[in-house]
Amino acid sequence: MQSLLAGRPLLIADGHHRYETALRMGQPRTLMTFVSLQSPGLRCFATHRIVHSVEDFDPAAFLGRLPNVGAGIDPLVSPPGHIRFGLAMPTGEFHADIPTPAGVLNVAVLQESIL
Repeated sequence: MQSLLAGRPLLIADGHHRYETALRMGQPRTLMTFVSLQSPGLRCFATHRIVHSVEDFDPAAFLGRLPNVGAGIDPLVSPPGHIRFGLAMPTGEFHADIPTPAGVLNVAVLQESIL
């Protein structure tokens, strides 16, 4: 497996906790599944994050930094070339449509563009 993947980018989309635990425990091997992002029918489902207790958080300023913000989170259907994120905040429910190149995982967009 090492020679097959040598020099290629590898993204651990799910199972990263198992990988980190194996490293900490000194396990030489751990069970993994590898899937190409180009696999037909591959679907990546919702990523959930709860963020709280952010000092001096200003909901209006936060929403103002996001592109394509609208009211409501139902239905969460992404427009072409975008990933739609639902945001439940103390001031209401919103969605943001983030422009995204094909093949980019929603969790990466969430981490880099929103959080």
